Amino acid sequence: MRAEISIILLTLTMFPGCGSTQPARASTVPASGVVIADGKPLANVSVIFKSKGGPAAHATTDADGKFRLSTYETGDGAIPGEYRIAIVPASAHVRPASGRVPVRVPSRPQAGLTKYSNSESSGLIQVIPASGSSTLRIELAQ
Repeated sequence: MRAEISIILLTLTMFPGCGSTQPARASTVPASGVVIADGKPLANVSVIFKSKGGPAAHATTDADGKFRLSTYETGDGAIPGEYRIAIVPASAHVRPASGRVPVRVPSRPQAGLTKYSNSESSGLIQVIPASGSSTLRIELAQ
């Protein structure tokens, strides 16, 4: 009986990853682009892509208004599909409780950006193709 218990315990320790409860991740594709406001690149704003039923993708624009989306890890892109977009001022990094990619949380809406701060009412929609895209262009009228 002792030998049987020892064999069972030894077998269980050999397979520690079995039974993991982490959900499978959907595949991402490279996705990047630029945010333009009144014909000029818009720097230092957070771009949040929200999909129906899937994880959001996000990025912060650089000095040239360019961004590269992240979903699970920094710069990993977005899951192909349609997204509604929010644009908010960038501020301090916050790490979600899940330990995923840090996101920027808005401080206060900037003048002219208020109407874009909610993805449901911003009117901004983009489709990420299955092949990915490096030419996403988000144009804002301020």
